[in-house]
Amino acid sequence: MIRRNKGGDILATTCRTIVVPVNATGQGARGLLARLKKLDKAMYENYTRASKRGAFNQSVVFTDGDLYRYVLLPVRYHWRSKPSLAMVRMGLQALHNFITYNETNAQTVGSLAVQADLGEAEWRDELLPLLEDCLGDLPIPVEIYEAERAIAV
Repeated sequence: MIRRNKGGDILATTCRTIVVPVNATGQGARGLLARLKKLDKAMYENYTRASKRGAFNQSVVFTDGDLYRYVLLPVRYHWRSKPSLAMVRMGLQALHNFITYNETNAQTVGSLAVQADLGEAEWRDELLPLLEDCLGDLPIPVEIYEAERAIAV
């Protein structure tokens, strides 16, 4: 079940888990990750440790923070490289498989919030259908945040 939230702040969500777009190298925090670097230091430390051990080369990383649970979804390899929809698709499919694998995983994630652009505004036309395709049949509530404007860091 997908619900769209137009213009809301993803960090005000009542969902238990937030999808955070990241790069695989652990450098160059921007967008939502830059905000969380200031607001949830535990999550950011988990992100940097995961990137140092190469965890993003295989898939998404699930981690806890002080505010929420997080799915760290790699959207690009290096912060200077272009984002990759293929990388996002693989991560979303891994997330889908994790949640639907068994009921315990679905309960762990609880409910999911994801930004409609994953930090890349030009993706909106391609990414919204991809999000709906990969996450639409999950057994948990999913909120897609469609920001009308960028939220300041």
